[in-house]
Amino acid sequence: KEVPVIVEPQGEVPNDMAIESITLDHNLITIYAAETTLTKINELVITFDAASLTGDKKFVKGITYPSNVNAVNITSINMDVKLGEKVSKVIENVPINYRNYSNNFKISTDESTSFYANVTVYGTQTNIDKITMADLNVYVDFAGYGAGKHDIPIYVEQNPSALVSFATDKTSIQMTLTDEKASEHDETVGG
Repeated sequence: KEVPVIVEPQGEVPNDMAIESITLDHNLITIYAAETTLTKINELVITFDAASLTGDKKFVKGITYPSNVNAVNITSINMDVKLGEKVSKVIENVPINYRNYSNNFKISTDESTSFYANVTVYGTQTNIDKITMADLNVYVDFAGYGAGKHDIPIYVEQNPSALVSFATDKTSIQMTLTDEKASEHDETVGG
């Protein structure tokens, strides 16, 4: 099976620089394994330490394969990493989505609370210019929260292969969860 190679830089590039581009000598790798293994592998992720970059760099990175892969056509990849000046832009009023929300709860907040966040995008000018609101997933995760008043963290989904990073203007949102079963006459559904 041929699978794409996905590069995910780890950490921040120092000196107000950001990764402009990553070029690989192989973007696809052929792996050989049992059919049950192949159906579970859709990509191979390679990571490297972005904090160690002080300028453009070419290097070889070995590829780690799952133990049940029998053979591969490539065992290492040549990378060419180019840096550029780190800049930022703000995308305003990005809707905050819900994860693990149960319809058993009604959500309420005080009137000043907004279900939107401003997101700052960091990267090189070329890479941040590609980012639009449609590329952003800002969310709160209700997993583990029950009835009551909670300060729930706000997350923004990161896509390391986009070569940008995101930060929201607020880190949490205060919400009150009310058990709908306890007040079934109220038909308001939060969200």
